Amino acid sequence: MISIDRYIYAAMAIAYAILLFAGLSIMRRRGTLEQRDLVLLVLFGLFYDNAVIAIGGAIGEGNLLRAFSYPRFWLHALFTPLLVVVAVDIARSARIRGWYNRSLPIVLAWVVTLGLIIYQSLAVTSQEVANLKVEEEYGALRYGTSAESSFPIMVLAAAAAVLLVGAILIVRRRWPWMLVGVGVLILGRAIPIEIDSSALTNIFELILLASILFTIRRFDRNRDRAQWAPAAIP
Repeated sequence: MISIDRYIYAAMAIAYAILLFAGLSIMRRRGTLEQRDLVLLVLFGLFYDNAVIAIGGAIGEGNLLRAFSYPRFWLHALFTPLLVVVAVDIARSARIRGWYNRSLPIVLAWVVTLGLIIYQSLAVTSQEVANLKVEEEYGALRYGTSAESSFPIMVLAAAAAVLLVGAILIVRRRWPWMLVGVGVLILGRAIPIEIDSSALTNIFELILLASILFTIRRFDRNRDRAQWAPAAIP
């Protein structure tokens, strides 16, 4: 059997680079930096993760690949929890009643996000990077961790925030795509898939991030239309 995982990881890295460029274009078109633009950091972290695994075989086992591998774990710990803030700010941009023009939801989102970052960094990532080991699966060489797996509290909390806002958007704004994105991720991770690859399941994360970016673009466009609409005659 041909080992193609390194090529799949390379394709994923390219896909994340495209999404990152698209996100920057959305921000540039808007002309302002909003809290939902923190999704760009999440995209960068995923781009880096897939790119390092893709080139692992070319670098080879050793200190250089190990050094490149540390940020994979730290970027996940520092950036992935930002999806909580991103989701809440999307709800604000969609002008959801109770979320728009109120500071409490975004303050709570930041409290949860910072708590998740601290937890993941101290309880999980510090142990992971202290126990790196070389792994080769389906032709892809990387440094994984031999630390005991823990319950993925941070990932589940971030997914729950996206799920909540996605459900609100489909009810209040008839916009299903963010809920579809997180639904695909949850089902894809929950249902065992018999494939000879450790890379293909990462496409579920790509679908989620694409759906979030698509949602940001949608409600930015709605805001632009509202700004340029003619004023109502009293």
